[in-house]
Amino acid sequence: MEKIYAEFESADVVVFASPLYFWTITGTLKTADDRLYAEPECLGYSKFPKKSVLLMTADGGDYSQAVTWYRIYERNLSWKNLEEMPGKGKTKEAYQLGASI
Repeated sequence: MEKIYAEFESADVVVFASPLYFWTITGTLKTADDRLYAEPECLGYSKFPKKSVLLMTADGGDYSQAVTWYRIYERNLSWKNLEEMPGKGKTKEAYQLGASI
């Protein structure tokens, strides 16, 4: 996590990328996100404005729980939501989004 903290601090945009896993993000991504939230709190600053993106894929599925989690996470951190891209077959759109940020 030390390497991730250093990169996170200097990042302009945070991209959450995950397959749909039991209707939400993977446990690994959730653990990392929890730790990213806790680190600034421990350092004494609770708001660290970032821009963020959610990318998810699955063969069908209901993304509503994952999207709700993402919206609450970014709202509580005062981040700016640049894009939500859940769904299958959005390779071109995801590439264009990556090129724009």
